[in-house]
Amino acid sequence: MSKKLKSFETFAGCGGLALGLKAAGFELELANEFSLNASQTFAHNILGDKSRVIKVDELPTFRDNSAVVVQGDFLKLVDEVRSNHYLRKRFENLDLISGGPPCQGFSMAGKRKAGVAKNNLPFEFIRFVDMVRPKVVLIENVIGILSLFLANGKQETASKQIVLALSNAGYRVAVIKLNSAVVGVAENRIRVFFIAFREDTVDTQVIN
Repeated sequence: MSKKLKSFETFAGCGGLALGLKAAGFELELANEFSLNASQTFAHNILGDKSRVIKVDELPTFRDNSAVVVQGDFLKLVDEVRSNHYLRKRFENLDLISGGPPCQGFSMAGKRKAGVAKNNLPFEFIRFVDMVRPKVVLIENVIGILSLFLANGKQETASKQIVLALSNAGYRVAVIKLNSAVVGVAENRIRVFFIAFREDTVDTQVIN
């Protein structure tokens, strides 16, 4: 019997990304979403029961190993995992951590201002990754994340900063731009994916 691939998803929304990962063979360990309505929709769509939602405050004392959606602030979840040995064990040795941190700050339809608090969430996500060390990381965002910002008089790109942060955490990173239309979705929707593999899981042998 093949080993099941365990995953954790944050900024989970209603379950679109999780649905694809489920189809690819991943088994959800936990999910995290800020919105209560979206958490219940995710639980219904992915777990088959909209009541399988707990508050982030309940997570430290939650001892049921079945998959649930943890509803609440991602940064609070990070604090709980950092300070709780039991939770740290649950998050260790995950095959995948995935998520689509809020993208309003990077969207070409938005104001694209540097210094917006939500622009920091991809980096908070990476700090969490560095703490629990999954084998693979998947970040999804809008195409605007590849475009230049003007910050402190200098041109910056969030995508390069994300790649650098993942590399510094010990991951090998690929950046992929994908139009959903090429994989059978009936609309043109372009997204950017950062796929990062922990260095000890990658065969670095060079073939001459």
